[in-house]
Amino acid sequence: MVRNRRKLNKIGREIAQREQSRVTGRIGFFSSAFLYRLYMLVPVRFRWLVPFLEELVRDTGKEEEEEEAEETAEAISPVAVLPTRPGVDYLLIPPLAEQSEIMGLRGRYRLLGPLGVRGKGRLYHGVQVGNDQPVIIREYVLPTQWFSPLEIRQRKEVFMLRGGLKLADGRIHNLRLVEPWDTISDQTEARCYLVSQGEIEAYPTLLDYLKERGPLPPTQVRHILSQVLQTLASLHGQKFTLPSGQIQQGLVHGQLSLETLLISPLQGGVLPEEQRFYIYVCDLTLWEDLFLPPTTPPANYSPAKDLVALGYVGFYLLAGRTVDKNGKPLDPRQGENWLPRDRPLQQIIRRLLGLESPFPNALEARKALLNLPLEPDVLSETEDREGEEDTPSSGRWKGLLLLLILTALGGWGLWWWLGRRPQSPSQSPVPLPCCIGEVTAVPRGRFRYTAAPQSIAHYLMRQPNLVLRRNSFQEEIQIQQPNIQLEYQEVESWERTLTLLQRDSLDFALSSLVGGNTAVSLPSNLKADVIAYDGLAIIVPFSYAQRSQSLPAALRGRITFAQLRQLYLGEIDNWQQLGGPRLPVRLYVPEDPEALRLFEERVLQTPDAIAQFRTLTGQDRTLNPDSFTALASPIQTRPTFTMLREILQDFEDSGIGAIGFASLSQVFGQCSVYPLAIVEDSGRTPSVSPLVQNDGTPITPNIDLCNDKGSYRLNMAALRGGEYPLSYSISIIYPLDNSRPPIGDRLAEMFRTQESQELLERAGFTPKQ
Repeated sequence: MVRNRRKLNKIGREIAQREQSRVTGRIGFFSSAFLYRLYMLVPVRFRWLVPFLEELVRDTGKEEEEEEAEETAEAISPVAVLPTRPGVDYLLIPPLAEQSEIMGLRGRYRLLGPLGVRGKGRLYHGVQVGNDQPVIIREYVLPTQWFSPLEIRQRKEVFMLRGGLKLADGRIHNLRLVEPWDTISDQTEARCYLVSQGEIEAYPTLLDYLKERGPLPPTQVRHILSQVLQTLASLHGQKFTLPSGQIQQGLVHGQLSLETLLISPLQGGVLPEEQRFYIYVCDLTLWEDLFLPPTTPPANYSPAKDLVALGYVGFYLLAGRTVDKNGKPLDPRQGENWLPRDRPLQQIIRRLLGLESPFPNALEARKALLNLPLEPDVLSETEDREGEEDTPSSGRWKGLLLLLILTALGGWGLWWWLGRRPQSPSQSPVPLPCCIGEVTAVPRGRFRYTAAPQSIAHYLMRQPNLVLRRNSFQEEIQIQQPNIQLEYQEVESWERTLTLLQRDSLDFALSSLVGGNTAVSLPSNLKADVIAYDGLAIIVPFSYAQRSQSLPAALRGRITFAQLRQLYLGEIDNWQQLGGPRLPVRLYVPEDPEALRLFEERVLQTPDAIAQFRTLTGQDRTLNPDSFTALASPIQTRPTFTMLREILQDFEDSGIGAIGFASLSQVFGQCSVYPLAIVEDSGRTPSVSPLVQNDGTPITPNIDLCNDKGSYRLNMAALRGGEYPLSYSISIIYPLDNSRPPIGDRLAEMFRTQESQELLERAGFTPKQ
């Protein structure tokens, strides 16, 4: 009964927190409109005094606080000071009206209504006109009371050059960083806007969450710090391209705080202490500082200061508050401000703050955090006892809440009784583990695995910097699970791999040859768990320099299996034979042996066609090369990224129309080639493109793959469901043998965690979940 009361109490707090956040945001927004009307009552000739009066009031309060602080508190060391940056008063400009429209570089947006206020800016719900995709619009203002006309124009121009960022290598990043979708400078008013897709910017801030919850459980604080450190490690270490075209080596956040970290909503039916959150980072100083008052002194941002700011975040989350009983900022140098909980975590936070040996960078800080031992929370028993004490008022509240819940459950039960069958256990959604490091029952020791050399599975597991800067996927697993060591072993063939797995000479393998509609099957004593999806992309050059000879346009963006067979069996030597421009054909294939095998099975299909293809590619060295047909062009075998470069060079430098195929995860994000839609032989289904635009329609040759990045994405539904004819799954294969350590099963679970699935998606794969 006590446990049920505690759960009801937690559910009640969650309901109150959501409503409080919603109401607070609305009140803040409408108060800005009211204060603007109040400001308009001031005679025009005296309005210039308003900013100075506001500053005078703020400074007076600060002086009193500083005098009292000097008498009662010890000064905090410079490295532990959390900086604050003043902002201009957005109340000096009225909010935008509902249903008004804003024109951006990527479309037109209609405002549906106010969302609230964050920091010194207003947020609006909106949609993109034409496809009704939801967006959040963040408004920045440049009031004439603070900025001269010249300053307004200059800052608008710089804003357009800074308002956004992309990875310099062209990959789509997934840093849990709120990335602007569109950057807009208002041509008629002193306003600028950043547009983000989806609803992430509507999530509550950690400050809102903290005010409602109080001290967070240390396990949640660890999880939050781990996610933010992962984002900072990428932000500080990656190369980014700004809208101006400038390449920037590493960026700093500059104003990391509880207000610039957003927390994803709770999953339905999951209690707060059991919830795994996603933490999103927003409001980079890269563009935020453009809207500071002109008199603001320049700040010296650095990665080290980002870590200090994150230390404050962790300190506040553990303490459950940001100010002491006197209303002053909570001082981490005062021992009484640290609650007796999770000492190892406290040491990490103190190192972030610089109160103990500081971390050299975010990557090392995250490694230390993930290697911490777990420690029971000494406050849990006290909190449980407090939850058992019911006052009369809390009892009435809980009784009312219990009545509401019972009424809802009764209504659901009646609906189920009238016709709905209960869901079987196998259909119930099982929440994914959060992180690689949280997978349990992992055996200790050194384990051997394989993946075909040059294959996409080998690339996924061992390629440095693919998912995280400096680390391969294998290295990241070993960092988060330090009790295991993974040893790669090269094996000469697929058949030999299966033999070694069954003989206890290998512990697991990764491959793209199992599952889906592949012809390869496994022995009964081996199991394959799918961890992600990918596909073969059929690629031709994509050049805007010579659009008159464009192969994608001539082929109408698609190709059939029959045409692919004609090309790769040497039956066609000029694109005119397929209705294209007068260009000679050059054929490419990747070095990936599994990609070659999948192409043979799916496209060539017959033994005779496969044998002739192997002869043309030089795979079959026993045949006489003089038997090549006169029309056959030599098939070039290249590493994937070399192939992409040479296909474009052939077209632009030599007037050759090359064609090749490679894993879509390596092609996606590269704009030198165009991935063609595929038509199967049966013709019963329309062509399926591996890429689609954000509204779900297939890409066309008219799209600018280079300049329109972000407007298209992987066709994940077709890749995951097998509708794309050249899709395949990537699986981890391991023996079903209870006498051996279950490392394969544990690795499969690590790949299925939310963290791994995010990393896979960032690397260009289609996640399973």
